[in-house]
Amino acid sequence: MKTLATISLSAVCLASAMLAAENTRLVVRAVGQFDTPGTLVYSVFLASRQEKLSGLSIRSALPAGTRFLENLDIPAAAAYEGVAGDVVQWSVAALDRDTLLGPFTFRVKIDSRPGLGIVSPPQRRPHDPRALDIPAAPAFSVSYQLPVPEVLIDPGVSAKLLPLAESGSITFDQQGTIDVDRRNGLVAVGDTGILIYVPQGAVDRSVTLTFRRLPVDDDKVPQGARDTWWCGLYQMSITPRVDFTKPIAYALPTRRPIPAGLNVRAFASADSKDWREQTTSPVGSSPFTARLQFGSGFGCQTMPFGYTTCSNTPACGGSGFSTGCPFGGGSGFGAFGVNSTDRVQGSITGAALSQQFGTTVQPTQIQDGTSNTIIAILIGLR
Repeated sequence: MKTLATISLSAVCLASAMLAAENTRLVVRAVGQFDTPGTLVYSVFLASRQEKLSGLSIRSALPAGTRFLENLDIPAAAAYEGVAGDVVQWSVAALDRDTLLGPFTFRVKIDSRPGLGIVSPPQRRPHDPRALDIPAAPAFSVSYQLPVPEVLIDPGVSAKLLPLAESGSITFDQQGTIDVDRRNGLVAVGDTGILIYVPQGAVDRSVTLTFRRLPVDDDKVPQGARDTWWCGLYQMSITPRVDFTKPIAYALPTRRPIPAGLNVRAFASADSKDWREQTTSPVGSSPFTARLQFGSGFGCQTMPFGYTTCSNTPACGGSGFSTGCPFGGGSGFGAFGVNSTDRVQGSITGAALSQQFGTTVQPTQIQDGTSNTIIAILIGLR
């Protein structure tokens, strides 16, 4: 039987619709997303196949129209080598077989000087990110020395990087969410980057679910959650008030890409002040009071390339690409975080991923995220 964690993995596959550089030993993918006002982050992930690789060098170009600000995140086994000639560089001594490594993340500032890809139509302000000709992914290369010297080079993704909408809504009824093929499945919530799946028969009337992404400020997230790096903060509302009789699955973008397969702490609040951590309790005591009739308890995990996934959580709350939220009605807030020490490891094997999500997962699947067959199997439609 497919679990909610399995469903969430399909959401990740669906959302990761970008090509990756690959050869017989390695798959590499780069992604970008808008960050703070005027800045954006780019991240690179590596996935080995069935051989150990040694002497790796990872390089990412700075896209035209941007200036380097800082190196943000690298796996514990990697070293930051600096920036030379508008190229960010890292090194890794060895990468074990069947392993996902990353992210290698750096932040850049949008350079508004004339001639650097800035387009300013009269109806858009010059600083509006939608008016910028910034690529979705940078050009990059990865080389290694053993078992044989090889190099992968990718020109990046020239399609324009677009910011995610701050909020969006989705309406569904007894049929659940209906995808583009007119089947009960995963759907996007506007332009928020959020994906959601509501099974048929989960509600008995038409329901509108609204998500709003909030800035992750220290004074707004749960206090006392030591050694926690906050993936995201969301406000959720549902109208009309209704009891869900089945869990739903959803994928929420994190504020920047994070390692895959990490356990996530999830908190719910009615007012963003009094937070309660979600547990395996079958009944929630927040405004999201729920009847959890399916699955084996509460759990959240991170997914590439910037999502957090949860299952059987009474509060709907990632970075990367995050399931199960049977609402009881009302509105409230969800906060999600990972252990700071776990986050910096940045490495996970295929065996560990498979155990975490209850289905066979290979790190190199980052290159075939658009496979409709994989999506269908993981969702349980076939």
